[in-house]
Amino acid sequence: MMLFLRFHVLVISFTFLVGSAYAQWVQTPGTSGKDLFALSGDGPNLFAGGLDSLYRSTNYGMTWHSVATDLPSSSVVISLLNSDETVIAGTDFW
Repeated sequence: MMLFLRFHVLVISFTFLVGSAYAQWVQTPGTSGKDLFALSGDGPNLFAGGLDSLYRSTNYGMTWHSVATDLPSSSVVISLLNSDETVIAGTDFW
């Protein structure tokens, strides 16, 4: 029984250590701390949308630039679709 418990503790510890070593998420500046609700991308080109905002990154998300300045006030981008240089943003504003 003790060997069984040691084995499981070893497996769980190994899984935790190896799993955290391959983390992919890194916080990057550029969206002014806004909450984002939609994400779309193709290769290095990414789009992210949130409250009154639409951002674009051309370098895999390392830097972000605001690309929509005429969204209706208090609208939230809730869906995105992009193809090449075109992006369609769906909002909750109607």
